[in-house]
Amino acid sequence: MFGWQVFFFLLGLISLVGQATLLREMATLFYGNEIVYSLGLGIWLAFTGLGSLLSKKINFLKRRWHSWTILFALVLLLPVFILLLRFLTPKLILRGEALPPFLIASIFLLTFSSFCLSLGLSFPLAIKTFKSKTQVPINWGYFWETLGLIVGGLIFSFLLGQTSFPLPEKINFASTKWQFPQLSGVVNSKYQRITVTETNGQLNYFLNGQLSFTTNEDLENKNFLNLVKPYTDNPQKILLLTNPTLANFFQKQFPDAEIKLLETDEKYLQTWRLLLDHKIEILVLDLRKFLKSHSGKYDLIVCSPGNPQTLLTNRLFTKESFDLFKRNLDGRGIFVLSFSLPIDYQGKEVIAFGASIYQTFKKVFPVNELLVKEGQILLLGGSNLSANANLKNEFFLSQFQSTQRKKIIEDWSSKKEAINTDLIPVAFFYYQLFWQKILNFKFPYLLSITAKFAPFLLLITLFLLLNKKRSLQLGAIMSMSSFVLISLETLIIFMFQTKIGYLFGQISLIFSLFLAGMAAGVGLARIPFVTLK
Repeated sequence: MFGWQVFFFLLGLISLVGQATLLREMATLFYGNEIVYSLGLGIWLAFTGLGSLLSKKINFLKRRWHSWTILFALVLLLPVFILLLRFLTPKLILRGEALPPFLIASIFLLTFSSFCLSLGLSFPLAIKTFKSKTQVPINWGYFWETLGLIVGGLIFSFLLGQTSFPLPEKINFASTKWQFPQLSGVVNSKYQRITVTETNGQLNYFLNGQLSFTTNEDLENKNFLNLVKPYTDNPQKILLLTNPTLANFFQKQFPDAEIKLLETDEKYLQTWRLLLDHKIEILVLDLRKFLKSHSGKYDLIVCSPGNPQTLLTNRLFTKESFDLFKRNLDGRGIFVLSFSLPIDYQGKEVIAFGASIYQTFKKVFPVNELLVKEGQILLLGGSNLSANANLKNEFFLSQFQSTQRKKIIEDWSSKKEAINTDLIPVAFFYYQLFWQKILNFKFPYLLSITAKFAPFLLLITLFLLLNKKRSLQLGAIMSMSSFVLISLETLIIFMFQTKIGYLFGQISLIFSLFLAGMAAGVGLARIPFVTLK
C-alpha cells in the first residue's frame, strides 16, 4: 500500500546523506576549503538534471524492481566512492599540496557523475514504473522525496556526521592509512576531520588533511617567544589560541601568569589534552563568542590559528575579530597575530594577501609592529609598544633589522587593499589566488579575463528573455533561477561558516533545506489554482 511513498522517501534520504557524505570527504581532500561545497552542489544539480533528461531515452527499465535495484545500488556505491577517493588521491597529489583547478574539477566529475546520474534517473523512472499499476501524483512524489531530504539532513547532522559512516571503524582506519601511512588515529568532529600520525616518536596533527602542529617544534616555539618577549612586561593574565606545544613554552616562560587556552573543537582537544601543562586552564569555547561575553582584561593575547585558507580560519583575521581582541586587552596589553607566508616569493597576489591582513590590523591597532620569522609573520598591536632593550637577544636583532622585514612593511603599506571583514573576506580569496598562481602561473590571469565577460553574459541573457521564441525564453529563465539559487546557497554557506563556524558537520542540514525548497516549489507549481477571468 505504501510502496511508492516509501520509495520516494528513501530516494530523498539517500540523496541527501550521499551528497553530505561525499562532500565531507571532498572537503577533507581540499583542506576544508568551503568553495568545495558550492562547487559540489552545482555539479550535483547539473548531473541530476542530466539524469532526469536521459530517463526519457530509457525504455527498458519498466518494472518496479528496476527502480528498487537502482536505489539499493546507490547505497552500495557510496562506500565504494569513498574508498576510491582515498586510494587514488595519494597517487595524484602530495599531502599538503594545493590542487590545481583542472584536477579539482576532474575529481569532482569522477566522483559525482555516476552517483548523480543514477539519482536523476530514479525519480522519473519511478514515476513511470509505479504509475503503471498505481496512480502516483507527481506532486506527492516530490512531497515524499522532500520529506526524505529533511529527515536525511537531520540524521546526518545529528547522528552520522561525526562518525566514520559509511565505513565501519576498522575499514575507515585502514583506508585512511592509504593517505597517512603512519596513522595513529582519525576522528570526525562537527568542525573537521582530525588525523594523528606518529613518526619516530613525533606526533603530527592534521586538520582536514592540513598539518596543524607537531610535538617536535621546540626551536620554532623558542624563536616565537624570542620575538614576543621584549614587548611584554611580566604579563599576569595571558589568553592563547595556539597549539599546546607553544602554550607550554609560554607557561615555562611566565610560570606565575594565569594562562588560559581556548579551543573550539572538543574532539580535537581530546587528542592532545595530555600534552598540555596541567597549570594551563582550558576553555572549550568559540573564541569570538568568548570575547564577546567575557568581561576580563588580558596583558597578552596570542592568536596563531594558521592561515586564512578557509572561512573558518579567516573569521579570526577580520576587523570584527580584531576589534574584539582589542576590547579584551588591558590598558598596556599586547595582541599578537601569527600566520605563515612564503617570504621569499613576494608576487602580486602574495603582496595583496599580506597587505589585506596588515591594513586591516592597522585599522584597529594604529600602534603596531611587524616581525618576520622563517616564513612566519608576527603582527603585534597595543596602545604602547616598546621593546625592552635588555630582552633583545641576537635572534631578535637579526630579524628586526633584516632588510626583508623592511621590504615587506614597505610593500604592504604602499598597496591599498580592501579591509578584511566578515562580509567581504578578501584575505580568504587572495590566499586562494596566490596558491593557484604558484601552481599555475596563468590561472589568476585567466580568471580575471573570464570576469570581464560577465557584462556580455548579462546582455546575452537579456537577448534571450526578449526573444520571441518561447523555448529560448524558458531556457533563459531556468538558467537565471539556477544561477540565483547557487549564488544564494554559496552566500549562505559563507555566512554560516563565518558567523557560526561548524559547516563541516551541518552542511547536510543546509543542503536539505535548499533541496527541500526546490522540491516543494516544483510540487506547488503542479497544484491547480483558480484563474480569475
